[in-house]
Amino acid sequence: MISVPQQAPITIYPGPSAGIANLSKADLEIAQRLEHLRQSQNEELPTEEEMVSRLANLKGLPANHYATSSSAGAYNRPDTRTQGQQSDDLLVQVMEEASLEARLPNADDELEARLARLRGEGGGARPSMPPAGAVGLPPQASSASHTKMDTTLGEDLDDMSMDEVEALMKAASVEAEAGAERSMRELEADPEVAGAVAAAATRRKEKKKKKEGDMSGEERRSKSFESDFDVEGGKAIDAVTEQEEVQRIIDMYTKRAQLKKEKKRRKKEEAAAAAAAGGGAAAALQMEDSDSDIEISSESDLTSDSEKDSLSDELSE
Repeated sequence: MISVPQQAPITIYPGPSAGIANLSKADLEIAQRLEHLRQSQNEELPTEEEMVSRLANLKGLPANHYATSSSAGAYNRPDTRTQGQQSDDLLVQVMEEASLEARLPNADDELEARLARLRGEGGGARPSMPPAGAVGLPPQASSASHTKMDTTLGEDLDDMSMDEVEALMKAASVEAEAGAERSMRELEADPEVAGAVAAAATRRKEKKKKKEGDMSGEERRSKSFESDFDVEGGKAIDAVTEQEEVQRIIDMYTKRAQLKKEKKRRKKEEAAAAAAAGGGAAAALQMEDSDSDIEISSESDLTSDSEKDSLSDELSE
């Protein structure tokens, strides 16, 4: 018995619209729109020349207006620098860019400051710190922009003699002094600065008179020299030198007082020993004389120091 051949299986390959066959009407419209957008994106985009031409037409300008201005090339001078000079210039450019970036405010710090102001905190805006890379730069790198000037100056100094270098240094010092004097004259000519100085001097004099009126002679003599500046011949003495001088005077008076106390103690011991040996009256008289001598010498020292009371008052101010 001959069997009937079976029919070959039918294979259905999914086409472009196979995925949307069972969709509803609304979903089918959305799928068709997406397919249309996908096809429109595959079209060729306009070139830059076409966009420039369209822009010129929209503005009422010739079609080649922007094309002419953009195609006009500028003259570029040929680079005649050596490889070393190019590397130095590149290093200078990098360092200057790093220094400019370091001066820019930090966004995180600004945000924290704004949040603090909104919260009512009194922290205020903190100064932006330079980044760690800028801090770690070596000194020669931070001053790389002045390398050429320093090299030229060094070559000029090598060619100069000692007399010329000395004359150059003198001229620089004279110029610096003239600039300082000019600045001082400008400050003195400023009415606000002059008024502040006069007011401070008036307050100092009033305070000094008040202290002199309230202070007795004994307190004035026992007053120590506590100041950093003194005026001598119209010029201010250096603070360190004045402190050393004041300390030397204090040490001198302290040592003198200790010597007087030791001398008085020895006199008393000698008088006590003499009294124990049998000369009581004579020893007592000798002790009184020695005490009077010490008191007289002390008063004479204080009298000789009366000339320094005014200096002490000025130093205390």
